[in-house]
Amino acid sequence: MNRKWTIALVCLLVLTLFLGAGGAQGEDGSKGYNFVVIQGGVHPYYGPFPLAINDASKDLGIPEPPIYAPQLFDQNEQNTIIDSILARGVDGIAMQAADPVGGNEKIAEIVEMGIPVVGFAGPPSEPTMMTFCLATDVYLAAYEGAKTLIEEMGGKGNVVHLTGMLAEPNTSRRMEGVQKAVDEYPDVELIQTIADLDVAEAAQNAINNLMAARRQEIDGIVITAYIPSVALAATFTQLEETRIKSVACDADEAVLKAIEDGFLTGTMNQNPYGQAYLCITALKMFADGYTYKADSPFFVNSGFYYINQGNIAQTDDLARKATEDLKAGFEDFFNAP
Repeated sequence: MNRKWTIALVCLLVLTLFLGAGGAQGEDGSKGYNFVVIQGGVHPYYGPFPLAINDASKDLGIPEPPIYAPQLFDQNEQNTIIDSILARGVDGIAMQAADPVGGNEKIAEIVEMGIPVVGFAGPPSEPTMMTFCLATDVYLAAYEGAKTLIEEMGGKGNVVHLTGMLAEPNTSRRMEGVQKAVDEYPDVELIQTIADLDVAEAAQNAINNLMAARRQEIDGIVITAYIPSVALAATFTQLEETRIKSVACDADEAVLKAIEDGFLTGTMNQNPYGQAYLCITALKMFADGYTYKADSPFFVNSGFYYINQGNIAQTDDLARKATEDLKAGFEDFFNAP
């Protein structure tokens, strides 16, 4: 090997060692702020994530983290995505485990590599090595949603509750929240709860059957899941239903359009924007030397807010305001470097 090639090889080796030391590098050459966001699957709930992540990266002055998602809520598929990310190098991961139980093994593997993991949307089963999870207090959101509906009904009448999969632990908590609200009003009766509506076709069929069988009996419908909210928006729009009061869940475009047109009364919107924004904020703090206090909570309620005709034009501003309110005390969970 001649001297020129020897010098080139040594330079390449030094450069490789330099780039490999001290963590991953972002695509723009920034060091220490190479973060990724991994959804549990493809779902409209995550619709506000790109805006939130873009806002966070601008506000924090860091590269914009990419978003990844398995097509289905499948842990094996998510693990394959994570393995590919780990092979390329990463400084922090914000994620929702595709499987609350099965995802913990992969979370532990990531954390044992010295990479912080924070969560959003739905927490993994505890115990877990995830630092914290920003998610909705589903019991409180269901309770407030049902109370709002009942107030819209004038404090009396028959209520139907539409919700998600019975096998999902949060569903029972949502049902308890709705029941508590109903119990506070002596002139209100919960006449039916319909669950297992997390598939569009099942939700649409159930709502169509409900309208055919009991439309005149119903004074209000509260929904505590995304898919049946979209289905009810479609049905009430088609029927031009304005008598039955309704409070949906989340802010799908079809739901917002139905509210705007007067066919849905309102919706209790969760705060996916705030979840994504503050997860990126936390990863930046960890990279800057902050640590999570031992007595800080694992589950952090990300909040929710009510959207109706009066404030629908300010939907994005409401999300930012809810996030600012949450952000005000967020740094208290951390030890400064």
